Amino acid sequence: MSDLRTDIRAAFQKRLDRAPMAADFPERVARRVARPRSHRRLMVVLVAAAAIALLGVGGGVLLAAHRPHPVPPARPVPTARPTPTPAPSATPTPVPTATPTPRAAAPTYSSVVLTGGAAGNMVVAPDGSVWFGAGDRIGRMAPGGQITYYTVPDVVWITLGPDGAIWFTGPQGSIGRMTLQGSVTSFPLPTPQESATDIVTGPDGALWFTEMSGNKIGRITTSGAVTEFPLPDRGGVQCGEVCPAGITVSGGDVWFAESQSSAAGGDRIGRMTPGGDLTEFPLPTTNADPYYVAATADGSIWFSEQHGIGRITPSGSIQEYSIPGQSAAVTVDGLTVGSDGAVWFTANTHDNPDLPLKSTGSILGRIDASGQITTYPLPAAAIGAGVLSEGAGGTLVFPSYDGTSNRVWTVTP
Repeated sequence: MSDLRTDIRAAFQKRLDRAPMAADFPERVARRVARPRSHRRLMVVLVAAAAIALLGVGGGVLLAAHRPHPVPPARPVPTARPTPTPAPSATPTPVPTATPTPRAAAPTYSSVVLTGGAAGNMVVAPDGSVWFGAGDRIGRMAPGGQITYYTVPDVVWITLGPDGAIWFTGPQGSIGRMTLQGSVTSFPLPTPQESATDIVTGPDGALWFTEMSGNKIGRITTSGAVTEFPLPDRGGVQCGEVCPAGITVSGGDVWFAESQSSAAGGDRIGRMTPGGDLTEFPLPTTNADPYYVAATADGSIWFSEQHGIGRITPSGSIQEYSIPGQSAAVTVDGLTVGSDGAVWFTANTHDNPDLPLKSTGSILGRIDASGQITTYPLPAAAIGAGVLSEGAGGTLVFPSYDGTSNRVWTVTP
């Protein structure tokens, strides 16, 4: 992790030699890289990678990570410029405080120590292998725990595409595609200085992604044709405008979090149709800092907030839940839907709000459809727990960094 921070700061220094920038911005980005989330108004690790894109590290190339084969370049597609529909104000419901739900048994945990850098989010391939991004590599963890790495451009987020390949975002101003055999292709974005953040397979067979630095929602077909949909401009801020972050799919639309502060026009959940029509729902809590999103079977969108969990129904009704038994110095660092239909999440606690990167403990949490939350302490070696993802066979997986080693954890609920 320290090497990644050093590389980022070096890249920022080069940029500072060419153009002015806020003096504390590199430090703020480096702090985001050190941990997936914090309760401060900083950008997450994903934004750290996206911020590097602003330095001009862009363009697409054809790479061969393992066994390369020629792939045709992407077809250029004009940038779409739809006009968003008027944004209605969601009617918030009373904000309850969730109470713990008893469970028969606590989850069990196992881990594998990584030889490379810290892992990001994870996806499961049809063969049960777990794939994850780790800096400039994508890792594959076989069902038996063996790790194989493939060299790629820097990775922010990965997803399993409709074509069975791994698609990923990064700070290089392009969208990447890697076959399960390791052959990599990059498709450039229309604006090279911009970079994508999160990515998901959409309802129309294309991949949809957020552009935090460019203030856009993007769409790319499996053949590489890119379309971009600009989001409302509500005043200049460091990461864009409303800073779109996590993205998911529900009810034939894509849903995403707008993570910028309320004062800067963020703190909303956005919904976009495949045709680009936009609706935004303001959150009841100011400075909620939504980021990660996940959709449940009833069509609800669950999202992480700075110190809790939120839910929005398809009609726009919003509820927010605080995590019981936790102080304000707790950050939610990822959430996903488990095989039991409940939403599971990881969170980290901090003794000193002024030192958000120094985690003092990590928890695993579960929230059911009624809003009841149960939390479980994670093993000491899992401190600094990162993005939680759905694993193979009903398990959950997440990365961690305890200050000594990077690990991938498998949880059996």
